[in-house]
Amino acid sequence: MRNREEYANLEATGKAIVDNCGGVPSAIKSIGSLMRLKKNESEWLSMERSEIWDLQEEGSKILLALRLSYTNLKSHLKQCFSFCCIFPKDHAMLKDHLIAVWMANGFSSCKGKMHLHDMGNEIFNELGYITLNNSCEVEALPQSIYSLKHLRYLEFSRPSIKRLPESITSLPKLQTLNLCYCKQLRILPKHMKYVESLVYLRNEGCISLPSMPAGMGQLTYLRRLDLFIVGKDEGHQIAELERLNYLGGGLIISDLGNVKDLTDAKSADLMRKTILQSVTLSWHGNADYLSGILLTGAEVPKNSVINENTEEILDGLQPHSNLKQLKIIGYEGSSWMTDLELPILVVAIVHNFHH
Repeated sequence: MRNREEYANLEATGKAIVDNCGGVPSAIKSIGSLMRLKKNESEWLSMERSEIWDLQEEGSKILLALRLSYTNLKSHLKQCFSFCCIFPKDHAMLKDHLIAVWMANGFSSCKGKMHLHDMGNEIFNELGYITLNNSCEVEALPQSIYSLKHLRYLEFSRPSIKRLPESITSLPKLQTLNLCYCKQLRILPKHMKYVESLVYLRNEGCISLPSMPAGMGQLTYLRRLDLFIVGKDEGHQIAELERLNYLGGGLIISDLGNVKDLTDAKSADLMRKTILQSVTLSWHGNADYLSGILLTGAEVPKNSVINENTEEILDGLQPHSNLKQLKIIGYEGSSWMTDLELPILVVAIVHNFHH
């Protein structure tokens, strides 16, 4: 942080830069987002005295300001920003989506021990106001996809696909697999655990998916996993979540009737997943109610399996204290999480609570 004296030295220069913007709010905002990263007085003076301000032309003040902003970006930021030109005008892109595309194209490289996702997040924050939408779409894949050894990003934007080719697991550099709302998808590749570079597995809205592939716990680089379906057999149980401590965003865990006891529940180690913002715990199977319970009033099915020790299982699934949203669906116990402390919780929903 700059102290008061340093701010005072920059005040006159800052006012001159604002004057150069000609009172155009968008130009001031653009330049302001750039100057917040500048720490030296010489950098501020260089901005004030730039020859670009003298251009008249096509040159509205906002275009001049944007050009200055781009000119002063670091080379790796220019690369990421320029890449956004491939997207249609006025399309909006989710932050994680854009970061995944940068990673897939090798624009987000590691810095020291910083993870690729964190580096991408830092780039996004530096660039500021990017609102573009990804238009990469894949509807169907042949088995020959295994030949695409450098493929990092794969998205299915159509809901009609029913299964993925097993050859996907032979893509050594795949970082993002986006399957959101592939409602007819019935099976994931059984050797998914070998795609060790996977960072994002987006499977929200895959309502026909009955189970997860065995060994998902080996994907320790995962930062997003929207849905985990608990199975009974080894390799499919809730313990597969134990080592996935970098998961962020939202996580839905369904089929909790397959959890055996308190020890089994604790093996998910939700308490250590401190980046998660939202957790949904459902004793029902995977179905469309998981995406629509809040918005569409989707019908919730009856429990297929009922635990005799439901209360202690719920206690074992207690999340970390910084969680912002918690949904509990189909719980048939008589009490719940007596020691739960969620000081910043914004939304809490208990659906089908029979007691």
